[in-house]
Amino acid sequence: MKRKQYIKIKELARLYLRCVRCLGFSGNKMPVFEYSREGVSGLEAFLSVDTYGKRCETRHLRLLTLVMHGKACLNFHIKMWSDGLGEIRLNELKKEFNWLPTWVWVAVLKGQRK
Repeated sequence: MKRKQYIKIKELARLYLRCVRCLGFSGNKMPVFEYSREGVSGLEAFLSVDTYGKRCETRHLRLLTLVMHGKACLNFHIKMWSDGLGEIRLNELKKEFNWLPTWVWVAVLKGQRK
């Protein structure tokens, strides 16, 4: 994995792990991943699943599972916020969840337009 790609995936993983703690619920049944001592790292497995849709064995099973759960949590909340929010409520959410990156709020606004 290239250094630049590694840094980006690591930042995304941190964001998704924080989403597990702060948002919690995803509404989805989580996929099952395979553990192997010789498998790839959790970040490499996340990159493989997220970018290419390919599952691979990982030696960091818990990390991969939590990151994928965090991604599902964030996507679920983006959909909920898009479906039921006005502009005033969105500003309140931005204050409460100021640690979320700008692309999340762009996705919420795009979802509202649909």
